[in-house]
Amino acid sequence: MLNTNSNQFVHSKLIYACAISPKSTLDNQRIILGTIGPGGQQIIQLQSTQEGYKQKTYHLHNAFSAKLLYLNSTEANERFVSAGEKLQIFKSEDQKISHICDLIPLSKEYVGPTFALDIHQDQQNRLISGSMDPTIRIWDLEKRKCQYQFIAYDLSKDSDQYTLDLNIAQESNIFAFLNNHNQIGIYDIRSKMGIHKIKGKLQYNQLLWNKKQDNILIAIDYEAGLIDFYDTRDFKNKYKRIRTDHRSIVKAEWFQERNSLITAGLDRQIILYEGDKYLEPQFGLTKNYDIDNFCCQNNLFGLVSEYTFEIFSFETQ
Repeated sequence: MLNTNSNQFVHSKLIYACAISPKSTLDNQRIILGTIGPGGQQIIQLQSTQEGYKQKTYHLHNAFSAKLLYLNSTEANERFVSAGEKLQIFKSEDQKISHICDLIPLSKEYVGPTFALDIHQDQQNRLISGSMDPTIRIWDLEKRKCQYQFIAYDLSKDSDQYTLDLNIAQESNIFAFLNNHNQIGIYDIRSKMGIHKIKGKLQYNQLLWNKKQDNILIAIDYEAGLIDFYDTRDFKNKYKRIRTDHRSIVKAEWFQERNSLITAGLDRQIILYEGDKYLEPQFGLTKNYDIDNFCCQNNLFGLVSEYTFEIFSFETQ
């Protein structure tokens, strides 16, 4: 059964982005949240204590943060990346959040903002981003600069193309990307060549790799509540489709610790699909509030609903 012991954090501003630190446990939670409201956006870091949460805040002023990612780090002061109007790296110190740097692209034509972002669990110095232009960028975080960039879409056919989502495979040199015209591509960093490119039949919103079967790419249509699976060894046709119980999907993630796909929907449901059982639905949970966003790490699951963030353990037995 689910461990329903949870902690809640309520804020005066709307909570938008969220991430859980790889160092977090149920007893020692470290969380970053992006908030938006009067006075500009903030990044808030929470660390659990017996009395609740200890908070640190960084004011982004007029900038906008759409996505937050923790970087695995052996250092006491953890780093994380904020993507949005700017692409920035921050560090959590004892009493404050410090801005380390802005990541600057190679080309002067950068138009931003950046909404697509991913980093490999093990290759933490390589960040891949896609923004509101046709360029995908690969960053060296150790050197704090763009290592390589390429034009992902043919602008002669349609000038209004940009990256909607991207996701790195378990093989850290391979990643998949999705644009706003439903085209899916796969790119090999070593050869600097695209491997496949197809146009999906649905209106996909998100891509994920099945981290247990590295040749399986998962494409998700939020509005239709459908999940398609593609075998990248024969990429022309999908090999499986899940028609979820969701009225509409809010978000999906690959839950690494459970080797599972997990989805949340507008119907307030959370569904877990076990990777060892051919991604059949194995567990469901219905909340009593609308779900706007979620994140998962170390068997911890965090839910955003307007002004509230709730975190609980996703251990089942």
